[in-house]
Amino acid sequence: MSMKRDPKGSNTTFDFSVDYGAYAHSTADKYTSNDTTVEDEDSNEQVVFLCGSCRLPVGDSQSWAGSDEEQNQIILKRVSDNVLVGKETHIAGTTKDLGW
Repeated sequence: MSMKRDPKGSNTTFDFSVDYGAYAHSTADKYTSNDTTVEDEDSNEQVVFLCGSCRLPVGDSQSWAGSDEEQNQIILKRVSDNVLVGKETHIAGTTKDLGW
């Protein structure tokens, strides 16, 4: 397995387009250190998923369970304490719902 040095050596941000009104997009940050080596495409680097509105972490790639293409959602086995888990899906649509 060949190794190569990460030329940028900084965080890389990926934007995912989601049509949820107030949740116009979600962001996942891929963290890398300045002095690390990165494997080719086989790399199992970790990804942190952030809320598209408030930017709080909601989970990471170690808890990845899948995705639902029809509803444009990701499914995680575990989430951080920043997430309230209920029986119904709730998508904030107003600034009051978002806590602003």
